Amino acid sequence: MSTHPPRRTFAFVQLLTLLSISSSACLADDCLEHAWKGTIGKTPVMIELNSIVGEDKEGGRYYYRTSLVDLLLERDEAAEDRWKEIDPKGKVTGLLTFTCNENSLSGQWQSPDGKTKLPIHAEAAASYSEPRLQAVKLQAVRRDSIGSSHYEIVGVAEVGSVEGLRLLGDAAGLQRINQTLLDQFREDLDNAITCTAYGRLTRGPDHGFEHQVSFGVVAWSKDYVVISADESGFCGGAYPYHGQVMTTYNLQSGQLEDVSSWLAEAYRKDISLDSDLGKILAKFYREQRLPEDADCFDSLEFSSPWEIWPTETGLTFFPSFSHAQAACEENISVPFQTIEPFLSPEGRIHLRSFQGH
Repeated sequence: MSTHPPRRTFAFVQLLTLLSISSSACLADDCLEHAWKGTIGKTPVMIELNSIVGEDKEGGRYYYRTSLVDLLLERDEAAEDRWKEIDPKGKVTGLLTFTCNENSLSGQWQSPDGKTKLPIHAEAAASYSEPRLQAVKLQAVRRDSIGSSHYEIVGVAEVGSVEGLRLLGDAAGLQRINQTLLDQFREDLDNAITCTAYGRLTRGPDHGFEHQVSFGVVAWSKDYVVISADESGFCGGAYPYHGQVMTTYNLQSGQLEDVSSWLAEAYRKDISLDSDLGKILAKFYREQRLPEDADCFDSLEFSSPWEIWPTETGLTFFPSFSHAQAACEENISVPFQTIEPFLSPEGRIHLRSFQGH
């Protein structure tokens, strides 16, 4: 079972689509088939060609050592076999040529004035981003608490749009959660860097592309912690994206908790609005919406995917709406006393761990 929360259904899909490899004829060039790990002169680099540009445009990027800032590569119109190196300000800072076979790459880097020339040697690599992501050193941005439990918001100075979360404590389950959160931070960081690189390649230094992620702790009992993840941005496509996901972790095992299993079996998959629980949810939803939101009422449903998480006051439900009806989205908080008849015996025990926290 995966330990990662299902966070990509609402937000980053359009970027992943835009970053698909080009179908241009130049894909026959072996240089475009791999990520490459090697050196320019004696300095370690990772190189990636034609991986973040769609349609027929050719481009690429590389970074030195474990830098989180990409240098972009664009085909040089003045020389078919040459690539221009572009810094974050849009300035040409180098010229590169490559020759490749199935597993190795060689070439030359030279300064724009031609006075400095360095050899390039590299081998095919499994991942362009993995070396720098594994080397990331998190910095505490701020510390916060919920009750007597403490946590830190963390990040890296080079990419301020992405924040992560670290729970403070030594328990084994908590450390497993922190590893999951660290893996998620690395993924979010990679997405943010790729979003920026795509914007620079397609729109220049003033591209306006950004991928933003922030975390928080919603509830924390002796047995469970509920973590919020907010994701937003624009990385190309028809419109910006945004969304929030609440994830519940079991502090003993360190694994994701399926809170829908806390409900009586009849309500674990779908909740019909004609059912007793459905009527209660619809009532709470109506009380939180303006009377003129008739279209929202007509589209209200609780079918996959929908979310549920515990809080200090009860259970919160998040209904399922289409993207076009995002304005209808509303958390529905149901107090302990109201939700208890609809819980399984185990669910009652689990939810009680939040009472008094």
